[in-house]
Amino acid sequence: GRREPLDLEPITGISVTPNSELALVAGPTGVHAVDLMPAAPTAAELDTGLPITGISITQDGEKAVVGREDGVSIIDVATLAVAKIDAPTPVSNIALTPTGSLPNRLAVYAKLDGVVTVDLDSGDVDQVTTPAPVTDLDVTMDGAKAAVGTIEGVTVVDLAASPLTSDDAMTTVPLQTGLSLSPDSLLALVGVPNGVALVEMGTLAVTEIALPTPVTNLSVTSDSAKAVVGTVSGAAIVRLSPKTAKHIDGPRAEIGATIAPDDSRAVLGMEEEVWILDLATETHSSPYDSPPVLNDLPDSGQGPNNPAGERGEDTSRDG
Repeated sequence: GRREPLDLEPITGISVTPNSELALVAGPTGVHAVDLMPAAPTAAELDTGLPITGISITQDGEKAVVGREDGVSIIDVATLAVAKIDAPTPVSNIALTPTGSLPNRLAVYAKLDGVVTVDLDSGDVDQVTTPAPVTDLDVTMDGAKAAVGTIEGVTVVDLAASPLTSDDAMTTVPLQTGLSLSPDSLLALVGVPNGVALVEMGTLAVTEIALPTPVTNLSVTSDSAKAVVGTVSGAAIVRLSPKTAKHIDGPRAEIGATIAPDDSRAVLGMEEEVWILDLATETHSSPYDSPPVLNDLPDSGQGPNNPAGERGEDTSRDG
């Protein structure tokens, strides 16, 4: 028979295991574990607590971490057993240390005035206060440090230390939109009010690159050579060495760039259209000559005009 759709509107998070067999989907009623293997996928609702702020799955696919407004829930992916850990402030910006980077797998997340880690094997919790309230964070590829953005600047937390330690030194550039570490973990890229700040992880030295309008999102290529930065009036390609940028004027960048594995191109979701950036030539194109519309002459009575290729009913055949 026909399956009823899951009551998951609005969806607040989706994460898929590395083996592509299970998807965890968060909605207003909880987390649903969706088995992707059958011809008709099945779902089971898990009691993780509400409301949910995000989901992340470890690289080895064994654990999932669900952020809540009052803590975190750890899911054993094999058994779907749930362990809840309460926290005094909402959990946001969950990052996971890479598999094999440290003796223990850690979930790292922001609280209002610091950073918390949860050992995914033992359940042990550690936390450290930061010099200012946290707005975003990212973890280095070796899992040893976290770059932490705050309302006053960027600081570094030593994840390998026990107990956790936070560097008293901090940059003087307040985080505006997003923080992302380069894959080589040498630079933290931060969206600031007038462009992008490049923060040296070793010294916290800052190089600011001005852009004509505020940043909406940013992504870094896998070779750590360039960053693709969405802005409210287009997109920029930022070269990390030398530290320069090219801005391409256009509509607002709504969705952050997805960069091809070979770093050749990036796809951005712009307001009402899609951009494809060629990262070698630093040019862009769009699959559409104009944004898809349903009817470009709404008062004429003509049928829908669908440049995107949507089809209406086929009336060319009988029966």
